[in-house]
Amino acid sequence: MMSDLHNHEGHDHHDHGHDESDDPTELVNSLTQIIDKGPPEVVLENPADDDIVSEALATLYEMDRLGEIAHIPTMTPDWSLAIRRFLESYSEGVELEGGLVQIGTQEENSRFMYGFGILLDGYSGSGASLPSVVLEKIRGSLSSLFQLKSPSLVYVHPTMATLSELYLFSFEERREFFLEVPDSSGPIPFTLGGEESDEGFLSASTGTLLGENHPVVQHFGDSAAMNSGEPGYPVVVLGAVILDKSPLEGGIQEFLEGEDSGLFESILSEIGEMLSGAERDEEEESPSVSILPWSLLLPMGVSLHFQQRVMEYVHRLSVSGKETLEMVPFWENGYLWIHATVKGRQDGRDFLVVDEYILEFLEDLIEPVFAENLPLRLKWHPLPKEGRDLSLGLV
Repeated sequence: MMSDLHNHEGHDHHDHGHDESDDPTELVNSLTQIIDKGPPEVVLENPADDDIVSEALATLYEMDRLGEIAHIPTMTPDWSLAIRRFLESYSEGVELEGGLVQIGTQEENSRFMYGFGILLDGYSGSGASLPSVVLEKIRGSLSSLFQLKSPSLVYVHPTMATLSELYLFSFEERREFFLEVPDSSGPIPFTLGGEESDEGFLSASTGTLLGENHPVVQHFGDSAAMNSGEPGYPVVVLGAVILDKSPLEGGIQEFLEGEDSGLFESILSEIGEMLSGAERDEEEESPSVSILPWSLLLPMGVSLHFQQRVMEYVHRLSVSGKETLEMVPFWENGYLWIHATVKGRQDGRDFLVVDEYILEFLEDLIEPVFAENLPLRLKWHPLPKEGRDLSLGLV
């Protein structure tokens, strides 16, 4: 179940029925016993063990007690990565019942809410908040898109999130996002918080929350200075769709992850035009727009950021086309970096990719993109195991 959920195939991850009297200590003990059996790729081949792990993680998530799994003495990076994959997918959706968000119940008349984001590559607008007229147009376009699969309501957050903010968009913050969306059978507001605001997506800037010397802040920037310095790096508009069917049953996930539809591409293009604004120069391109489930937002955003930074680095070197670009992963204080250098040149650069969860997405994208856009060969070096940290995310 854990591995299947990571691939978004064949399972509805909202059908877990839990006893409210579950003891988090007992759940952690159950996880510990299974972790002690061996590596996840071996242990989770056993369906019974796989189900126990999935049920325990889902219940701890619902109880807001995920932090306790980080203290399991025998937790390994491989297990933490497997758990991260499960939690990323599981925390994208909830069920709505009686005005409260309840995860894991299956009621006849319950509705489902599924988190998605609009990833913008190359956005160069000013200010962190979108005008209400733009938000309403976006919500209208998305509503027509999601109506293709199931009757739905769409909710869009008025402020844009930077990569450093997405890093903090952990499971706790996702629950708060869902709780802010009203459960109503009629039309719902299209913004979370009503009035337009220039404040960031989080309660404070990432420089304040993480500290100015944190690697994420230093490499991706402090969210308080979103549009100062170099514009055009990926930002995200966060949203949720409310529908009468499970996201898997209703096809929302599959639709977001690769529906081959001319209408889908047309709507993405429209949203890009809306977000370009009237201030855009005629020669300036609209931002590239992708609609993704929450679990893919940070990996895809970091991948785009990495591609852009590396291409800028290569173009500054004025390569002849015969050189080799070498990518060497390394760990530093629990974070994964890639050192890029053009063979024979002294001027190398270090790029933050955060952890192995994100690297899984990055590796699939980099080679074809760089082969098409850079006039040199590419060589990847193996990922070192030394210096790895847990990949649980911010639980």
